[in-house]
Amino acid sequence: MDHISIDEAAKKWGLSKRFVQVLCANGRIEGAMRFGRAWMIPKNAKKPIDGRTKAARAENDADMPLPRKTPFLYMSDLYNTPGTADKVGESLAYNHEAEVLFKAEVAYSRGEIDRVYDIANYLLGKHSGFYAVLSAGMLLAQCAIWKGDINMWRKAKVHIAEAPAKSDLDRDAMQLAISAVDTMLYNVENFPKWFKKGSFEPLHKDAYPAAKVYYAKYLYAFGYAVAMGLHRVKGTEGLYIMSVISYAVEPMISWARPIIRLCPRYICDLPVPRYTTTAARRRMQYAILIKQ
Repeated sequence: MDHISIDEAAKKWGLSKRFVQVLCANGRIEGAMRFGRAWMIPKNAKKPIDGRTKAARAENDADMPLPRKTPFLYMSDLYNTPGTADKVGESLAYNHEAEVLFKAEVAYSRGEIDRVYDIANYLLGKHSGFYAVLSAGMLLAQCAIWKGDINMWRKAKVHIAEAPAKSDLDRDAMQLAISAVDTMLYNVENFPKWFKKGSFEPLHKDAYPAAKVYYAKYLYAFGYAVAMGLHRVKGTEGLYIMSVISYAVEPMISWARPIIRLCPRYICDLPVPRYTTTAARRRMQYAILIKQ
């Protein structure tokens, strides 16, 4: 027999059945296949390295790559059931970097800004992987918005720009992340042309849900700029353009549900965050203008 069951693998490796199921679901066991509700694992499959151990980190000389290629793990298929955020965080214990990052993202949605700030700086200071740096940089920028700290916001953009990109796919993701940080202050000038057209093909498919969220933010920020007279659109002026944004966003939500069943359901089990006031954002915008 070429394959063994979850029970047999758990006994062979000295792990719990639940943990082996999580490893299979997260793609950590090469060759594992799912048949209905059961997993079948190749008989000669190697036991995955536990990312929590010092030995594993010494062997890899770096943290394991994130289980999904996206700046936001909580906007991926790792988390698609409302009310399970804490359990998902615990299930990522095999990958220390992913576990810490996911918990920071959830903490931000819960308004725990000081905790997010500490974790973002921790990840940025330990030479994390590419997508972890993107996410930590974006989280730091969000903390800067909350605190009204222009220098912290600029520092976050530098961290993102210095992420260890290795391919065109990485560089496109980096460009989008920097543009997303600008969107926090309603600046839509730097978004790549392909993104402005609603195309996400240059990104890895794991990042599509997050891309849809930021595309909605881009549309809102662009509409706001037109309404304020900062941008001109032929045949449109004032608040009219804001009234049509919902018609553009709704199809994206419909597309996301059958693919990952996530957007916007990931918000459902999180307490309502205390969003930054408009006054704080305007202070940040003014600080940028006077320093340019």
